[in-house]
Amino acid sequence: MLASKDLHFQTLSEVTEKYRAGGRRSLAEAAYLEGLLAAHTSNVHAFKAALAALAAEDPAARNALVKLLAETGEGLGQRPMDQ
Repeated sequence: MLASKDLHFQTLSEVTEKYRAGGRRSLAEAAYLEGLLAAHTSNVHAFKAALAALAAEDPAARNALVKLLAETGEGLGQRPMDQ
Protein backbone atom coordinates (compact mmCIF):
# COMPACT_ATOMS: atom_id res chain seq x y z
CA MET A 1 0.00 0.00 0.00
CA LEU A 2 2.83 2.38 0.87
CA ALA A 3 4.62 1.57 -2.40
CA SER A 4 1.56 2.34 -4.53
CA LYS A 5 0.99 5.61 -2.65
CA ASP A 6 4.63 6.63 -3.01
CA LEU A 7 4.67 5.85 -6.73
CA HIS A 8 1.49 7.84 -7.33
CA PHE A 9 2.73 10.87 -5.39
CA GLN A 10 6.20 10.73 -6.94
CA THR A 11 4.75 10.64 -10.44
CA LEU A 12 2.25 13.39 -9.60
CA SER A 13 5.10 15.55 -8.29
CA GLU A 14 7.15 15.00 -11.44
CA VAL A 15 4.23 15.89 -13.69
CA THR A 16 3.43 18.96 -11.59
CA GLU A 17 7.01 20.19 -11.96
CA LYS A 18 6.74 19.68 -15.72
CA TYR A 19 3.57 21.80 -15.81
CA ARG A 20 5.19 24.54 -13.73
CA ALA A 21 8.03 24.64 -16.21
CA GLY A 22 5.54 25.25 -19.03
CA GLY A 23 5.00 21.66 -20.11
CA ARG A 24 1.64 20.39 -21.21
CA ARG A 25 -0.36 17.48 -19.89
CA SER A 26 -0.42 14.49 -22.17
CA LEU A 27 -3.20 11.95 -22.36
CA ALA A 28 -0.66 9.24 -21.59
CA GLU A 29 0.38 10.99 -18.36
CA ALA A 30 -3.22 11.49 -17.30
CA ALA A 31 -4.04 7.84 -18.01
CA TYR A 32 -0.91 6.64 -16.18
CA LEU A 33 -1.74 8.76 -13.11
CA GLU A 34 -5.33 7.52 -13.18
CA GLY A 35 -4.06 3.94 -13.27
CA LEU A 36 -1.70 4.55 -10.36
CA LEU A 37 -4.49 6.05 -8.29
CA ALA A 38 -6.80 3.16 -9.15
CA ALA A 39 -4.13 0.65 -8.13
CA HIS A 40 -3.56 2.43 -4.82
CA THR A 41 -7.31 2.65 -4.16
CA SER A 42 -7.59 -1.09 -4.79
CA ASN A 43 -4.73 -1.74 -2.36
CA VAL A 44 -6.40 0.40 0.31
CA HIS A 45 -9.71 -1.45 -0.09
CA ALA A 46 -7.97 -4.83 0.12
CA PHE A 47 -6.11 -3.75 3.26
CA LYS A 48 -9.31 -2.49 4.88
CA ALA A 49 -11.07 -5.76 4.09
CA ALA A 50 -8.18 -7.80 5.50
CA LEU A 51 -8.11 -5.64 8.64
CA ALA A 52 -11.86 -6.09 9.11
CA ALA A 53 -11.52 -9.86 8.67
CA LEU A 54 -8.73 -9.93 11.24
CA ALA A 55 -10.84 -7.87 13.65
CA ALA A 56 -13.70 -10.35 13.31
CA GLU A 57 -11.38 -13.32 13.88
CA ASP A 58 -9.03 -11.89 16.52
CA PRO A 59 -9.64 -8.32 17.75
CA ALA A 60 -6.49 -8.34 19.88
CA ALA A 61 -4.37 -9.24 16.86
CA ARG A 62 -6.01 -6.46 14.86
CA ASN A 63 -5.28 -3.96 17.63
CA ALA A 64 -1.67 -5.13 17.87
CA LEU A 65 -1.25 -4.78 14.11
CA VAL A 66 -2.75 -1.28 14.09
CA LYS A 67 -0.44 -0.27 16.95
CA LEU A 68 2.60 -1.65 15.11
CA LEU A 69 1.62 0.12 11.89
CA ALA A 70 1.11 3.40 13.75
CA GLU A 71 4.54 3.12 15.35
CA THR A 72 6.11 2.27 12.01
CA GLY A 73 4.32 5.18 10.34
CA GLU A 74 5.59 7.59 12.98
CA GLY A 75 9.11 6.41 12.20
CA LEU A 76 8.51 7.12 8.52
CA GLY A 77 7.11 10.55 9.22
CA GLN A 78 3.56 9.40 8.51
CA ARG A 79 0.46 10.34 10.50
CA PRO A 80 -0.48 7.47 12.82
CA MET A 81 -3.49 5.41 11.79
CA ASP A 82 -6.79 6.14 13.49
CA GLN A 83 -7.89 3.37 15.81
